[in-house]
Amino acid sequence: MTISCHPLAAKFENELASRRSTLGNDHIDVAETLNALALVNHYMTDDQEEALRCHTEALHIFNLRKNTPDYSDANVALTLSDIGNVHQKEATTLMLHPFT
Repeated sequence: MTISCHPLAAKFENELASRRSTLGNDHIDVAETLNALALVNHYMTDDQEEALRCHTEALHIFNLRKNTPDYSDANVALTLSDIGNVHQKEATTLMLHPFT
């Protein structure tokens, strides 16, 4: 993870670091923060690679929590949908600029 120049991305990166240090890497709140950071990367900074990395890590955490009370199928479904949106944007970009 790199520190972003976008103020909202920087806010979520700081929040992510704080939550990792206080809650651990596999906490549901860490996954939710990763998804929020991914959305900023996807929509605001147009960094699809970082968006995909964050969503994928969030999905991994949600799957680790499958048999716990804080698990939600909705979180998994939303994250998978967001991953699909990243791939769709990547494909659209490739179609518009195939040789760049």
